[in-house]
Amino acid sequence: MSDELLRKLEERLGPLHARQRLGIEKDHEAQVFGQGLTFFHLENWYPAPVIIRTILKLAGLYWRARRYAESIVVRRDDLRFAHFCRVDNIEKAASQIPKSAFSMLLSHTPEVYRQAAHANFNLMLSGHTHGGQICLPGSIPIKLEAVLPRRMGAGAWRYQTMIGYTSVGAGSSVLPVRLNCPPEITLHCLRRA
Repeated sequence: MSDELLRKLEERLGPLHARQRLGIEKDHEAQVFGQGLTFFHLENWYPAPVIIRTILKLAGLYWRARRYAESIVVRRDDLRFAHFCRVDNIEKAASQIPKSAFSMLLSHTPEVYRQAAHANFNLMLSGHTHGGQICLPGSIPIKLEAVLPRRMGAGAWRYQTMIGYTSVGAGSSVLPVRLNCPPEITLHCLRRA
């Protein structure tokens, strides 16, 4: 990255957050290409779609999995809190939130749950996992593509005092199939406790 680009990024985000963002991106690239915490990412393996499609067809599950991928479920989740909801960058928002205020973090991935809980967020809403997308009966994911406890891979969960919800989403990855994990759009209703 050129010095000029780095300077502009630091002006926009602040020096600390710019360094954090660049470090996170570098770590993510290492993970995606098998050098990080997880050593294999299915979506980066070129023959994955052909192999998965063939296995599902041989098992007689391909068309069923395609129908699952196209059957979106709308879920409603009532949460009771009056405070006002806040959404912002985790590092910046956490330092500005009064101790008694309600705070909510929207994160693409639930993998930052520890940082969010220790920053005193009340609620964290995320996605990324697709709930596993291809699951064993009982919605047990074969692989989540995320480093976190399986219970946080789909639906409602709690970590310390923070409430979280990981949506399985309406899309798919690698192949347009789902098995034992229907797509969903989740409606969260925040209510005063």
